[in-house]
Amino acid sequence: TGSIFATGEVGRNPKLIVWSSDDPRRPLAILQGFLKKAIVSATFSRDGTLLCAVGADANHSLAVYRWQTGTMLASSKGSPEKIVSVSWSPFQDYVVTCGVKHLMFWSTSPFVARKAASQSSTTFAPVSTFPWIAYS
Repeated sequence: TGSIFATGEVGRNPKLIVWSSDDPRRPLAILQGFLKKAIVSATFSRDGTLLCAVGADANHSLAVYRWQTGTMLASSKGSPEKIVSVSWSPFQDYVVTCGVKHLMFWSTSPFVARKAASQSSTTFAPVSTFPWIAYS
């Protein structure tokens, strides 16, 4: 067995494409329609059945897909500030987004923002740009 990975396109109606390294010439799934301008970042759930992605629209929207069936399970506006990365926690069932003056923790059931550090939040002072996420 090979590894499953995802890529995202840039364009007006970008595709989020899931592949297998066993046969990288043939996509396993093509997800398209909700996210606009570009797929900025994407992450798989711990069990690999769900895929969360961020678009480059004005709201930096997020979408969660059951990629095997092409079903979008949830969506939300992300942030007025630019989101540069999304990561599913390897330990708990939540997603983290980060970016320009933005750090947010998302519950996945239901899909809502749980905690935030943004320009209007006092969690971090001053709020920085967070380009990536790491877990320990």
